[in-house]
Amino acid sequence: MYMTDPLTVIPGVGKSIAKDLQMIGIKSISDLRDKSPEKLYQLSNEQVGKTQD
Repeated sequence: MYMTDPLTVIPGVGKSIAKDLQMIGIKSISDLRDKSPEKLYQLSNEQVGKTQD
């Protein structure tokens, strides 16, 4: 796995999750590196306008 690889090479990350991450500016593994899961969750909630499970 390389930092420039698409998100879908991460086990458990399919097209749907990759699309959700892309909506908050995460387009590659390097974009995801060192990001706080809590911050990603917050950004995702803000993007869709509601709290998600």
